[in-house]
Amino acid sequence: MKHSIKFRILSRLAILISIVLLILSCSMLFITQQILSFSLESRSKDDLQLLSYLVNDMATDATQTSKLLSVNEHVQNLLSRSPEESASAEILAVRTLMSKIEKGVLFQNYVQSFCIVTPEHKSYWNSSPNSSDFYDWFEENVLLDQPIEEFRGFTNCYTFPVTVNNSSPIQLVSFVCPIATIRHNSNTTIGYIIINLNFSQLISRLQKQSTLFDQIAILGSGQALMYLSVGDSDAFTNTFSVLFDHSEDIQQYHGELFCKNFLTSTNWYIITTVDMKQAYHFLQPSYVLLGLLIIFIIVFCILLALYPPLNTITTQIQTLSQAIDQVRTGQLDTTVHLTGSNELQNIS
Repeated sequence: MKHSIKFRILSRLAILISIVLLILSCSMLFITQQILSFSLESRSKDDLQLLSYLVNDMATDATQTSKLLSVNEHVQNLLSRSPEESASAEILAVRTLMSKIEKGVLFQNYVQSFCIVTPEHKSYWNSSPNSSDFYDWFEENVLLDQPIEEFRGFTNCYTFPVTVNNSSPIQLVSFVCPIATIRHNSNTTIGYIIINLNFSQLISRLQKQSTLFDQIAILGSGQALMYLSVGDSDAFTNTFSVLFDHSEDIQQYHGELFCKNFLTSTNWYIITTVDMKQAYHFLQPSYVLLGLLIIFIIVFCILLALYPPLNTITTQIQTLSQAIDQVRTGQLDTTVHLTGSNELQNIS
C-alpha cells in the first residue's frame, strides 16, 4: 500500500523524535540511578556513623564511671576493710559504705548497676551489697569460669535472669577493669569493677535513630551476633562471614547494601543493610509506564505543532506534482498558484 507523502514525513518524524527522546531518557535514567546510588551510600555512611556515636556514648559512660569509682575513697575503704566480728555488723558496714559510694558518684545514663570484686573474689553488688548472686552468675555464664584477672574491656551482650532484686530479665553489657593503687612506687591491683550497662536502652535508641536501614546488627568479640533488628540470625551471620573477608566497609551483595564499622572503644562491629531498591524505585513498572506515556504525549504534541506547516508544504508539493503530470500529457498552458515566500513560490 502506497502512503501519501504527508504520512511518510510524519511517520519518519515520529520515529526520529521517539528515538531521540528514548536515548535522552535512558541517559538521564542512568545518571539519576548513579546519583541516587551514591546518595544512598553517603546517607548510609552518615547514619551508620550516628549509630556508632551512640554506642561510643555507652562505652564512654562505662569508662567514666569506672574512673570515678576507682578513685572514690569509699571504694578504697570497702576493698581494704577488715570483716566485722558479727554478721549483722558486717551487713550494716557494707551497706553504709555502698550507700556513700552511690551518693558520691554521679552515674552516667547507661549505667544500670556496678559490682566491686576483691582479689579474693568477694563481691559487692550495689543492688544487693551483701549478696553474691550477681557475681557468681556472672563468673559462670559470662566469663565462662575465666578468672576476672584475665579479662579486660567489654563483654558480649547477655540476659541477666530474674532475681529478688530484678523483677524481669534484662539485657546487659558489662565493662570490667581493675582498680589499682600505688604501693612501694608500683601499681598494685586491689580489686576489680564490673560496670553493668543497659543494652536494651542502647538498642531502643538505635532503633529510634535509624529510619533508613532494613537491618541493624552488632557483633561482639569473636564476631558473635549480639543483636539483630530483624531477620534470620543464621542467614545474616552466613552472609556477613562471606563479606568479612573483604576490607571494604561498604559492599553490595544480592541487591543489599552492606555497611560495617569497627568500634575500637568496644571491639564491636556495627553492620547495617539497605535494600538497593530504594535507589532504583523509579524503575518500578508503574513508573516505567508513566515515562513511556509522557514520551508518547511529547511526541504527539510535537507532531501536532508541526502538522499545520507540514500540511501546507505537502499540499503545495501535491499541487505541483499534479501540474507536472498535466504538462507531461501536453497541457502546456497549465498554471500553478503556490503561496508562501519559500522556494516553492519561486518554482511557480
